[in-house]
Amino acid sequence: SARSAAPPMHASSSTGPLEPKASWPSAPDRRVDQLVCVIEEQRRATSALRRALDACREELEALRSCLSDAGVLRPTTFLVQLQRSRFAAVRAAHPLVIEAHFDDALGITDIALAVGRYGGTAAVRAFAGVSRALGASLGKAWPEIRAHCPPNVYVCGGHDGAEFRRSV
Repeated sequence: SARSAAPPMHASSSTGPLEPKASWPSAPDRRVDQLVCVIEEQRRATSALRRALDACREELEALRSCLSDAGVLRPTTFLVQLQRSRFAAVRAAHPLVIEAHFDDALGITDIALAVGRYGGTAAVRAFAGVSRALGASLGKAWPEIRAHCPPNVYVCGGHDGAEFRRSV
């Protein structure tokens, strides 16, 4: 290397000329050289792994094409299964622990009121059958729901047996 061509010089005890340093190369210099060698080795190993990965990808794509051409594997089916597999791996790596349940989320009176207002009394009755807790929450909100959804029947038009009605 360029360093070994010209060893470092140091001043002697007198004011005379510089003399070669006796301990060339120094310990820190040897350590740097070792690290450079390790980095080069890792670079070569990484390059080899990249080439192997590229070859595997190429072979996988060829195999998928063969299976697709033979009618054994549809590309969409493969992608769906791949997504499911990836999603399962993420869920396994990051499990979600939920203490709340459907009953807890819909047990809030304001939500029960919204279900009643927009869904009507029939929807409230059907929804109350989903769970006891939900039924209890809807039961508390029932008077206000009935006030917003009166059980009235409106008839528009019709026939009275003699003539057709065209007005309300």
